Amino acid sequence: KDVPYWNTFYQEVRYPRPDACDLMANMDIQYLAADRICVFVNAALDAGKKPEEIDFTGFESYREGVIAYLESHRKYLGQMDLNVKSPLVWEHYENTLKTLAEYGARIVRLDAFAYAPKEPGKKNFMNEPDTWELLERVRALADRYHVELLPEIHASYGEKVYKKVAEQGYMTYDFFLPGLLIDAIEKKNGQKLAEWAQELVDDHIRVVNMLGCHDGIPLLDLKGMLPEEEIQKLIDTIVSR
Repeated sequence: KDVPYWNTFYQEVRYPRPDACDLMANMDIQYLAADRICVFVNAALDAGKKPEEIDFTGFESYREGVIAYLESHRKYLGQMDLNVKSPLVWEHYENTLKTLAEYGARIVRLDAFAYAPKEPGKKNFMNEPDTWELLERVRALADRYHVELLPEIHASYGEKVYKKVAEQGYMTYDFFLPGLLIDAIEKKNGQKLAEWAQELVDDHIRVVNMLGCHDGIPLLDLKGMLPEEEIQKLIDTIVSR
């Protein structure tokens, strides 16, 4: 798999569909040859082939130039990460927090923060101690503007990530509440929900309640709290409705 930027989510590489004029403007080629090449090149790209997989029989002398054109004009569909090692990025972070505070924000949500620190070869989700070190740097900026941070860091219940977040002094999203409510309603039994509520009180975990979000209802987060077959049953129930 060709991954030009290893820290990109939802990676897709898209190649242009050139016409004869495109090739003529970028190569030493006549119109007739360029037109014929575009026909089979575009057909191959439409069939899902990569440029280097295209058969240039009869036009071998143009192969390198056409591939160079395609590669230099390709586009990427993805969510690029900011380079957290760049001072310019930290200037951007501070300006953003300052602006939000001036607008009256008192709590700022940090989306998908567990994926922020990345290094080649690491799992790149909750890298430790990288995640906490980075979060502390952001908190130092937020403290200047009296803003509290709400890092979106979550995983299955069994991994106890929510406890780590709380132990670091942060609020955490209650990603377990939606599934537990549905479980209680379906079973007509709120025992698991009550147990979770008691854990929040006993362990002094500050949560922001939610019943769903742009990512959907996070039922898989219940692993370790509910048996997997019960989680799958909840998923099937919701999907069927």
